[in-house]
Amino acid sequence: VLVDGRNSLYRCQAVGKTLHSSRGQQTGAIHGLLSGLLALKRRNPDAKFVIAWDGKDTNNSWRNRLFPEYKANRRENVSEELKALRASVNSQLDIAKKLFSIIGVSQIDVDVLEADDVIGMVAALCTTRGWKVAVYSSDKDYLQLMPFQVSILTSASDPPVSEGTVRSKWKCGSADLLKLRAILGDPSDGIPRAVSGVGPVAAARYIAAGVDPSVEKFGSLPQRTRLGAERLESYWPTVHMNWRLMRIIRACDDPELPVDVASLAADATRRVMWELINPAQRRQAGYENMIRIFAKMDLSVAIENRTQLWRLQVV
Repeated sequence: VLVDGRNSLYRCQAVGKTLHSSRGQQTGAIHGLLSGLLALKRRNPDAKFVIAWDGKDTNNSWRNRLFPEYKANRRENVSEELKALRASVNSQLDIAKKLFSIIGVSQIDVDVLEADDVIGMVAALCTTRGWKVAVYSSDKDYLQLMPFQVSILTSASDPPVSEGTVRSKWKCGSADLLKLRAILGDPSDGIPRAVSGVGPVAAARYIAAGVDPSVEKFGSLPQRTRLGAERLESYWPTVHMNWRLMRIIRACDDPELPVDVASLAADATRRVMWELINPAQRRQAGYENMIRIFAKMDLSVAIENRTQLWRLQVV
C-alpha cells in the first residue's frame, strides 16, 4: 500500500480539525491517517506500507521548470482557511514522520520530486515483482496508474476505484484518462484548460477518434484522426504540454528527470525496495504496535482519559 502522505494528512486534518492532545498539540491529521492505516491493515493483514512525501524544494520540480505557473495558484491569493489548514498539517508533519519511523513503516522522499512521481516509481517496481499494489490517496492523478495493475483506494473502508466509476465521471476508461485530462486541464494545479468550450464528453469523443496528446505535433497524428479534430491544431502545444505535466513518472531514468534527480530517485527507490524485500530487518506495521506508540506519544484527543479513547478506537 503506497500512501500519499501529505494528501492524507490534509484530508484527515480537514475532518479532525477539533482533535488535539492534552498539551494542545493538534492531532487530527495524524489521528486520521493512523486510523486509515489501521483499517487497511485489518482488512489486509499481510500488507506492507510505504508512505511517500513531497521532497524538499518541490517549487523547483521538473514540472515547474517546464511550466513556471504550475501550482502557482496554491502560492498566491491563499484563503485564510487554507492557511490555517496548512499550518495545522505542518505542525504535525515532523511528529508523523517520527511516529511512522518508530512503528517501522517505510517512508520515502526525493528532493524536488512530488510524492506522486515517487509513488509511480515504487508502484512500477512492485508490480514487476508480481506484487499487488494499491495507492491510498484521493488525488485523481493516480487514476492513470490503474491500467498498470495498480488499485486506487480513496478511503480505507471503500473498495478500490472501478473502471465503471472512472467511465461514469470522465466518459472514458482509465487507459485514456490522462489523454482526456490533457485537453481539459486541471485548475487545481494551475494547468490551463487547453481548448475552450470542450468538456469531458467532447474531449472523450476526440480521444475515442484517436486523438493522442502524447504526440508532440498535431501533424504527426494519422490523417484519419486529424479529420474532424482540426480545431485542436492551434491548441496543440498546450494540449501536449498538459499531457507532460499531468503524467506521473514511473521510472528513474525518465527523460523528464534531470540526471541528478534521477540518481537520487534511483537510490531512494532501491532503499525502500530493499526494506520491502527484507521485512525481517524492519518491524512490520501492526495495529497493536501503532496503538501502543500512538498512546505513548500523548497525541490522543483531550477527553476524560486515554484508556477510554483507545477503547473507542479499537472497538
